[in-house]
This record gives sequence, structure tokens and C-alpha cells, in this order.
Amino acid sequence: MLFGATVAPTYAILDRGIEHIVGRLRFNATGRDSVMLASLLPELAQVPAIGLGQQLDPEVVMASRPDAVVVWTSQSAALRRVGVPGLVELGLGGRSSTETGLAIWATLGQVAGARSRAEALTARYLAYRQSLQQQRSAAGEGRAPRVLLLVGGQGRGYWLGGSRHLLNERFEAAGGQVIQRTQARNVTSSANGASNLEQILLLDPDVVFLETSGTGDMMVPADLYAKPEWRAVRAVRERRVYKMPDVPGFATPLEDPIRLQWLFEILHPNAGPSTSRQQIRETVRAVFDRDIQEADVDRILIVSDNQPSLGYPRFEQPKGLP
Repeated sequence: MLFGATVAPTYAILDRGIEHIVGRLRFNATGRDSVMLASLLPELAQVPAIGLGQQLDPEVVMASRPDAVVVWTSQSAALRRVGVPGLVELGLGGRSSTETGLAIWATLGQVAGARSRAEALTARYLAYRQSLQQQRSAAGEGRAPRVLLLVGGQGRGYWLGGSRHLLNERFEAAGGQVIQRTQARNVTSSANGASNLEQILLLDPDVVFLETSGTGDMMVPADLYAKPEWRAVRAVRERRVYKMPDVPGFATPLEDPIRLQWLFEILHPNAGPSTSRQQIRETVRAVFDRDIQEADVDRILIVSDNQPSLGYPRFEQPKGLP
């Protein structure tokens, strides 16, 4: 298997290893898998990189002689022209990002010969989504917190996720109101660092979520809390800025139970005791059939960087655990 699409980790999760992966395209130079995979599937770091960027080199692909090549539909034209066999094309244009993620998961499950495993984990995920809805009902509706996603950092610039960002559905599923959807005319959706503080002041979110960019550029809550000019932003003033958990992408039944539970608890801080750490342990056990160390749970939840933010001590490791 050779991967142009950034889903080699998802395939390895379903295939329980990297035995059948001969190489993968690196979308960016950071070359970093999530904290979770670095701990639970460290052999991913051994998979050869066969290029850097958004397109596979057809000559490199032909020389590798893979049995199958997994690509995004946007990558397939040049490979089809030279007759690359075994193309598996994945689309990103589904009706929803959740639907798209589950379709990718199912396709890779079939390719890996792990269809029943993929289906069982999907069923677990769908059951979790029902339990999340029950949690939301128990918490009461009230006014949905207004949420803003801030991507990138101070080095190469930051921008705001647009109205179709894949995380928007997750924010809404957890009970947030996505400013990128409701005030799209005021949002610069660009990966060139074009956003600025003036624009964020105009939007004045209740909660800000921080996400690392593809360049590896990032901010942490303390970066914003330390700048006097940012205190005019409601979320900064109330210390409701949080770095998103470090979970794999394109692995919906693994990533979403963790991300959604955490988002729900951040957006509804009075809904009851946190169960995010328990959700991580149970999800890891279901997917990897092993336990995860509490220190790795800390890293997934970005405890160190998020600790200064409102209510975050409840996500910390219980005293006395290894």
C-alpha cells in the first residue's frame, strides 16, 4: 500500500500495524503524527516518506510497485494518465464531514481486509453519539456558547476556520454556535495568515479553540492571556481559550468520541464531573486492545498548555495514578 492521501495512520489503525504500507506522502514538513499514535503506534514513524506536498510523483509511484495506491480524488488524474494500477480514490465532498469520515473509514476497512472491525468500531461510535445527545438534553439548552476556531500562530500568522471547516460539525454536535457559520461575511477563511485581532474583536466569541496549522505554527492559551490588547476579546477576558486535543485525523470512530466529549465538557462546564479521561481510556482499549498511560492522556488533552484556562483542572490526572 502506498498513500498519497493523508490516511496512512487510519489504515495502520485498522490493519493493526504498518506491515502492508510501503510509503506515504507527507503533506507538510512537520512529519508529526498525533501524540496518541506516537504512543500507541510508534512504528508509523518508520514508514518511508515518498515526497512532500499535495501530489504524488507518478515515476516514484511506478518505481515503488505497490499493490494499491490510496489517493484523494484531486490527486488521481496524473496517476491515471500514466496507468498506475490499483488506485483507491477517496473523496472529501460528502454532505457532512462526519459522513465523509465514516465513508473513508469504511473504505479503508475494506482495503485492509478489516471490514468487520471497521463496522464494529463505527457501531460503537454511533452509540456514543446517542449518549452525547442524552448528555446535552440533561444539561439543558440555554444559550449556545459562540465558538471561534483560530488556526496557526504568531510565527507564520493565524487565520479563522471558514464556514465549512471540518470541525464546525463537532462544535455544533457538542452544543456550540459556530461564528464561522453565523457571521461568515466577517470571517476571512484563508491559509495565508490574513486574519487579525480587529476581526476577532468584531466577532467577540465566548470560547476560542486553538488548532495547530499544517506548518506546525501554533499558539497556546497563555500567549493570548499575556497580551493586554487581547483582553478586549470576551473569551480571553474570561479565560475560555483552549488548545484542541491531539488526536488523529480521518479516524472518526477513534477521534470523535474523545474530541466530542471534551468539547461538550468545555462548552458546558457545569454539566457534571468530567469523563473525558475515561472516554480516552475506553476508546483506546476498544480500538487498540491495550491500556494507555495517564501521562499520555495528559498529552492528548494538552493539560500543561490548557491548565491556565477556566475549569481545566478537572481534566488533570487524578492524584496518585502512574
